[in-house]
Amino acid sequence: MTTTRYVIEATQTMGTNEKIPYTVTVTPWGTGPSTASFEIWERVLGAWVNRTSTMMVTTGAVTVAGDEITCDLIQNVEEGHRYLGMFRFNFGGNEQSCEFDLVGEK
Repeated sequence: MTTTRYVIEATQTMGTNEKIPYTVTVTPWGTGPSTASFEIWERVLGAWVNRTSTMMVTTGAVTVAGDEITCDLIQNVEEGHRYLGMFRFNFGGNEQSCEFDLVGEK
């Protein structure tokens, strides 16, 4: 059984050996999101580097169920590294986004 973590307004932590999907409820923005996607970024030497292809089991894959968007498993976090998870989705042609901080821990 896979554990899903719901994104809240706080920094999320994740162990270096874990593989976990994250979920966001988009009800504050509307209902029935479409064209949802997910990316994960890392700040390296002052620049943002897209880590989606190396940190997700299926690059950028998401599922939408009602007003919840869940990304595929995130993996390969490094201890002490800080990441930015970004959900993007549409409501009636308007693009919205929701972000969360993720910190790798042992």
